Amino acid sequence: KSIGSEALALLDPLRSRRSFHKPDFDSCVFELRAKAAERMWQLVVVHAELPRHLQALKDYFLMERGNFHQALLTELRPLMRSTPNPKTAELEVGDALSRAATLTGLEKDPLLGRVTARFGGAS
Repeated sequence: KSIGSEALALLDPLRSRRSFHKPDFDSCVFELRAKAAERMWQLVVVHAELPRHLQALKDYFLMERGNFHQALLTELRPLMRSTPNPKTAELEVGDALSRAATLTGLEKDPLLGRVTARFGGAS
């Protein structure tokens, strides 16, 4: 059953009334919110595996895996000492990320493989 058909099923009794009944409308809105929240939970937490992604952020960038963090800083050190080149910055940082992953044995990690460096233009 689709979300749209569920919403219509909840709204149909309200549409068939001759007058607006606020408590019934509020109840319908509450049910729609609950269904939307449950669907979002399923999509974000279960289907997209949010806990796994949060653990990866913790592992790689919040020092849970300090060896990766240290290797990344070591690989980035030459870049930090040189004058930035906006044309090659993303590639250079991406290469440093790849080298750090290889040095720490994480080059086949599926989540780390999806991390990319992107820099926005000046605003």
